[in-house]
Amino acid sequence: MLFKRFLTIATLSVLLLTSFAACSKKENKEQENESTPTIAISGDETPTTTPVPDVITIGGAFARENAYLSFGIVESSWTVSGYFFPEEEDAEPLVLSGTAEFEGKAELSYTDDNNSLTFVFAADSVTATVNKGTDYAAFAGTYARIETDSSEIILTPEKDSEAEILGRIALTHYMVNAENTEGSVDITALKFDSKYMEAFLLAYADLFLVDKADFLPEVSDKYLCYTYTKDALDDLLLTVTAGAFDTAQLNITDSGIVSKDGNYYIPCQGKIAGGLTVSSENQNAASGSISLGGVVAKPDGTRYDLTLTLSTKENSAAGSIGVQITSVDCKFVK
Repeated sequence: MLFKRFLTIATLSVLLLTSFAACSKKENKEQENESTPTIAISGDETPTTTPVPDVITIGGAFARENAYLSFGIVESSWTVSGYFFPEEEDAEPLVLSGTAEFEGKAELSYTDDNNSLTFVFAADSVTATVNKGTDYAAFAGTYARIETDSSEIILTPEKDSEAEILGRIALTHYMVNAENTEGSVDITALKFDSKYMEAFLLAYADLFLVDKADFLPEVSDKYLCYTYTKDALDDLLLTVTAGAFDTAQLNITDSGIVSKDGNYYIPCQGKIAGGLTVSSENQNAASGSISLGGVVAKPDGTRYDLTLTLSTKENSAAGSIGVQITSVDCKFVK
């Protein structure tokens, strides 16, 4: 159980860092291109490949026994996220999270008031060295680079399934209404006005849409934006509000959301990132209850690991899936 929990957190951490690093895709691609092997051609000679050492890529995910590290770019700064799980079943995991400095060649460093660590990258590994302090001594050692295909490690809701759609809505409601608290959110008691739906859409975009967002300078020169057709956004709003709110009621003035040529563009501001997990592939919304795991992270290292229990019922007014959430019970994962 402990190791399964470790793999779940490790994988979602990569996904969250990937979300925050979306704006840096071009920069990373340019760095990769600099390491491409070259072909030397002279006259009629047969082309020969110039020997090139193993390519060293900074960033990514790495693991060793009971420990995990990941590196990404958040708002143009390198970030390190680490977890160490003691052997003792009841022991709390050790968390390392913060800004890392690029030291040249293939090295990053982390420093706070009491600790200093360096991370030296090789072709398929990274080595962590503790230079100062004892708070993060457990992270010292060499980690092997790992694949980050979440489908091989954890179960996530089937794409576009009722469980995924309703789970995303539930986690967004939690962040808008009850962030950093436990308890039940009564969805039927919420006031679905334009102000609430603006906050909902911006949080929803950050949590779940950034990996499909695009840089559209004619819409925003600051953020990636996700594009909704009017019909698609109507369907989302009707599902969120059980038929009580649609785009005709949405006032986007000063919200950052742009309506243009029949489409709606939702900015991904990078304030939060999120993910969902399930314990079983069989998540049937018609059963009246869905159990999901939710993870939310912020660039400053704040993190919420939650279990979400959704109470649902059929409602033909609730968008194309015809199912509404009546309440969400939220608990922190210990």
